[in-house]
Amino acid sequence: AQALGREANAGAVLAELALDLTRLRERINQLNRDLAEVAAKYPAYARLQAIPGIGPVIAAALIAKAGDGKQFANGRQMAAWVGMVPRQNGTGGKVQLGHITKAGDRQLRRQLIHGARTVIRWLDKQNALLRNWAAGIIDRRGKKRAIVAYANKLTRLAYRALSSEDAFDIKRAFGPST
Repeated sequence: AQALGREANAGAVLAELALDLTRLRERINQLNRDLAEVAAKYPAYARLQAIPGIGPVIAAALIAKAGDGKQFANGRQMAAWVGMVPRQNGTGGKVQLGHITKAGDRQLRRQLIHGARTVIRWLDKQNALLRNWAAGIIDRRGKKRAIVAYANKLTRLAYRALSSEDAFDIKRAFGPST
């Protein structure tokens, strides 16, 4: 009789968990619909998602927090605002670069680093220009620093996508400078 009671109790728990999963699926679907509405209102949303490492969530966060990006003079200022630039120390004309400052928006910085980590993790599936750019940094500085360097680059590319009407061009972003 006790075993039967436990089985019935376990069935109730599993039924409650199934209901929770159904509610979560409905919530996720609603959030996806909300993000689709954001995409329709902001053309920058689609431009941001064209950048490898920026998906719907990061694009929405960038638009929500940075707006059109016009408050920044350039991409480096936006990267500094996020806290993605190296700390500078030095005297006598010799500047030494340290760790990233982490002085800006912690949540946005974390999202950008996760996006960069995903791109570096799946580097073999990326465009050859991006792959070569990242491989050079990985060879010189290591994988973790390459992730942060790409997150910095993501921030600068996001500034460009927010502040101009130009579509993302991977050749311009990662090609050789002329």
